Amino acid sequence: MGKMEGLTADTSVDHDALRELVTPFEAKEVRWRIGSTTKDKTRGTALAYIDARAVMKRLDTVFGPGGWSFTLQNIPGGFIGRLDVTWPSGRTTIREDVGASSDIEPLKGGASDALKRAAVSLGIGRYLYYLPTVWVPLRDGKYLSETPSLPAWALPKVKPAKPAKPRSTARPDVEDAATADDGGGY
Repeated sequence: MGKMEGLTADTSVDHDALRELVTPFEAKEVRWRIGSTTKDKTRGTALAYIDARAVMKRLDTVFGPGGWSFTLQNIPGGFIGRLDVTWPSGRTTIREDVGASSDIEPLKGGASDALKRAAVSLGIGRYLYYLPTVWVPLRDGKYLSETPSLPAWALPKVKPAKPAKPRSTARPDVEDAATADDGGGY
């Protein structure tokens, strides 16, 4: 018997919720930062990322505000973040990852980093790691002078427009008895 024979489909997977979870973000929700730079700092790689608010919004959309939780454990140099989600089927999934304390806001930066990293293990924003490397000019050696465009596969699919409301079947030359002005009153 082959390895795949006798296996049944995993019915515990919430396919619709998973599809929503991994859907690419709108371009306006994707942020960019500098990665590697040339020695003279005139060009750098543009790295795409999402902020913690975008992650929380996606979690709220898929699981509901009460369908997920995030806790932190302080460790030297940062945090371990634990993300618990409850799928529509009732199944719970736990993901953990680390976040390093940042130089500017050590607590907030580390907490946000841990949340985003744990969320990536659920598929949120993971596609951003597969974007092609893009080199862009830098301003003052530390700012991107242009925002790269995302490839079509890294954008949400355009939803078809909702169909127009059906037209009224009433004939325009016939007045409705309830609205006709026949001089009578109640």
